[in-house]
Amino acid sequence: LQNGRLLHDLLFRFMEEKPDNPDLSREQQQVRLGELLKLFIDEQIKENPIGNRAGFEADKKRLFRAVDIFLSAETEKNNRTPFAFELKFGNERDKPNWSDKPVPVNLGKDLTINLRGAIDRVDRNDDDFAVWDYKTGSLIPFEKKPLTDDDEHLQWALYAYVLEELLAARGESGRVSESGYYFISDKGNGQRISDRPPDRKVVGDRLHPLAVMIENGNFAHVHRKRDACKFCNYRDVCADEKLTSSLLPGMESTGTRDAEALIAIAKCFEVE
Repeated sequence: LQNGRLLHDLLFRFMEEKPDNPDLSREQQQVRLGELLKLFIDEQIKENPIGNRAGFEADKKRLFRAVDIFLSAETEKNNRTPFAFELKFGNERDKPNWSDKPVPVNLGKDLTINLRGAIDRVDRNDDDFAVWDYKTGSLIPFEKKPLTDDDEHLQWALYAYVLEELLAARGESGRVSESGYYFISDKGNGQRISDRPPDRKVVGDRLHPLAVMIENGNFAHVHRKRDACKFCNYRDVCADEKLTSSLLPGMESTGTRDAEALIAIAKCFEVE
């Protein structure tokens, strides 16, 4: 089973129905979620027949466990209420959406990026908004450092900026005071990792080296660990091109804009 996509679709359907049934008890909500989950599983089986029965049953058990985790997390006290789900933007073929065209986000330093995608969930309290990205994986990659110090995970901040742009385009006031990741499976146990989105220039400074490299057609092979290519199917193609710390002094001596950008990215990834 494709657990990640299935859970996203399940929660979208359930939360879209919820305003029509505001008085459902915890037990009734669990029954409804169970009904929807069985429906989604059956639909997926039609597209992808069961190959490994033991694996299927294990996935199914984890999905029902995720339903319990989600309902328990939703009962926790929160001063915001759900506002939007699967908020799509940037693609005219995705209907309904909030924007047919990609949303331009100015990040300073003459850097504006056009974004398209879908925000899993938005909660609000008057003009105070929170943006959430559902995650079905582990918290471990997100626990190494605070989100505001994490150069690898920037989606949480970018989606916050997008929502503010979309609200402004609609003539609505509002600021995103919280954004982050909502771990909805048994790997994350309903926990949330979030923070107040930083100033746009902060994210712009982090992305600017990438923009320079893309502009120059330089798609360098940068990994934190030396053995990152060990199990990659494409290691025979580009493993020898990997950037290592031993190459940085020579690059610094060139003083070119492209080299400066590559050095900044290498330091960000703390390459060995």
